[in-house]
Amino acid sequence: MEFGSGNARDAVTAEGIRLGLLPEYRGICIVSEDLVESTNDYAKRLAAAGAAHGTLMTAEGQTAGRGRNNREFYSPHGVGLYMSVILRPARKASETPLVTIVAALSVCRAIRGLTGLSPGIKWVNDILLDGRKVCGILAESVANPVDAAGAADEHIIVGIGVNVSARIADFPEPIRETAGSLFPDGISGISRSMLAAAITNNLLTLIDECAVDDAKILDEYRALSVAIGNEIEYSDGEGRATGVALGIASDGGLVVRRNADSAIVTLNSGEVSVKIKRGKDMAQPGNTPSR
Repeated sequence: MEFGSGNARDAVTAEGIRLGLLPEYRGICIVSEDLVESTNDYAKRLAAAGAAHGTLMTAEGQTAGRGRNNREFYSPHGVGLYMSVILRPARKASETPLVTIVAALSVCRAIRGLTGLSPGIKWVNDILLDGRKVCGILAESVANPVDAAGAADEHIIVGIGVNVSARIADFPEPIRETAGSLFPDGISGISRSMLAAAITNNLLTLIDECAVDDAKILDEYRALSVAIGNEIEYSDGEGRATGVALGIASDGGLVVRRNADSAIVTLNSGEVSVKIKRGKDMAQPGNTPSR
């Protein structure tokens, strides 16, 4: 079945998502709205009201979507998947640095399984196809006070945005050269509800696996990295620098050999662009569909 751009037959619905969930996850709370300011902000309110682990919030469009560093995110109605999941993992939120990596793998697995496409990951949270950013992820750790003694309700909101069938020509000029979508001709071959279900299945499964053994998860992430072995330019809080990405550390940091002095440094935050050896820039700043 093909779905046209913004076709009502492909509306993202709680019922449609639940059909694709694994049996152990079919009881999660799913909230689907037509238009919200931000799915992450909506999910934060749900979490503050006591929403359980695995609660999923989706929207057809956003009026104030945002990515990393509060960048505005272009959220056209009906052609993307905008979702946020509430996680209350076994480990404290502050002790779960690999959530973004788990989320990136969840998206890549879902895209491969439903479309046969082979996305790659630009450290740390951008999903690329043919050098264009088709998905971004924003994991936010939240600790709401619950009593006068200082106890806190800790949880993580994982916002995921996938450009499914947005046409390249329809993207705003500042991101038109760098943003992409799974079906850039505007005709989607998959159900967005099924994509949401597949991502959720992967995320909830992998977050439990990560709590037990994160080595295998990191190996899979490394295999999908578009940075490792390539020249990169990065910001580290002190300015821009260049180097070669050598690998991913056990805490998810990007290990780099700095060009200026050959020092080995590990990046735990910052902006990275990647120059593939064949000369194609795979990581220009583009649409970052994170809530």
